[in-house]
Amino acid sequence: MTSQRNETALARRQRLRERQRQQLAAIEAYDKAFAALAAAEEALAIAARDTVMAWGGVGAAATALEIGEGQLRRQLRAADRDEDQEVAT
Repeated sequence: MTSQRNETALARRQRLRERQRQQLAAIEAYDKAFAALAAAEEALAIAARDTVMAWGGVGAAATALEIGEGQLRRQLRAADRDEDQEVAT
């Protein structure tokens, strides 16, 4: 009886360890994807700023990119925030 109980407890611990491993893997995958998203957003903001500079204004750049001026301005604000954070650190 004791042997069977020990085996049951061992199996339960193994299932728990496997579940914890899966949970940790899921969190690590999320964190990695979130970091990639942040890097992509930063690159997009910088590209938006460079496009505005190359085209000489928001209107012309928005037309060239085929996006609305509002969307382009949001990306420019993000570029400004990124630049402010770099200066602060």
